[in-house]
Amino acid sequence: MSKLSRNLKKLREGMGLSQEQMAKKVGVKRQTYGHFETYRSNPNIPLLVKFSELFNVTIDDLVKVEL
Repeated sequence: MSKLSRNLKKLREGMGLSQEQMAKKVGVKRQTYGHFETYRSNPNIPLLVKFSELFNVTIDDLVKVEL
């Protein structure tokens, strides 16, 4: 599991959101979002921007540092 996938899960859970709720917030299917958390795929740049804005962290924080 990558740091990005761990951070996405930790931040989502910290907000008390399900994968379904998070997927709706960023405009993807739940399965697609689930793949981000299980490191089956990576979000594209526009999605990384949405995640960083939603979680109020930098993209660097999402991909490099465990929060």
